[in-house]
Amino acid sequence: MKGKKKPARRKASKAQTELRLREIVRIRLDGAKVWDVTESVAEQEQTDGSPWKLARGETPLSRRQIERYLERADRLIVESTRESRKRSLRRHLARRENLLVTVLKAFQATFRLYLNSEYSLDGFNLFSISWILLMYTCDSLELVS
Repeated sequence: MKGKKKPARRKASKAQTELRLREIVRIRLDGAKVWDVTESVAEQEQTDGSPWKLARGETPLSRRQIERYLERADRLIVESTRESRKRSLRRHLARRENLLVTVLKAFQATFRLYLNSEYSLDGFNLFSISWILLMYTCDSLELVS
């Protein structure tokens, strides 16, 4: 005589699996350990709109199921870092240039604010503060000698 069969667990869709993997990759890149991910999944299983949300009558994911997601997420992280030195250097330079543009836009906005008003903070006006911030940022980006 055979025992009762457990009801078949509903398999996650491809879209749901991708969302779950993305979430785990983000958590892992923030430095989460296995137990942190397990806790996060347990919390997300109770949250409406989450890709981890349990349907009525479903049991929570087992530790082994979560570990399989972690293994896949870790493989994705490793694959995403494989690139040539030349490509890595180009990406770094592009990000650095983008950061400089962002800083310059912030400086420009602050300078406009200074021109439109006469705010001052303990002897430093906004222009002085903006200039110091710009020079510090450019120095940290090695744009100023």
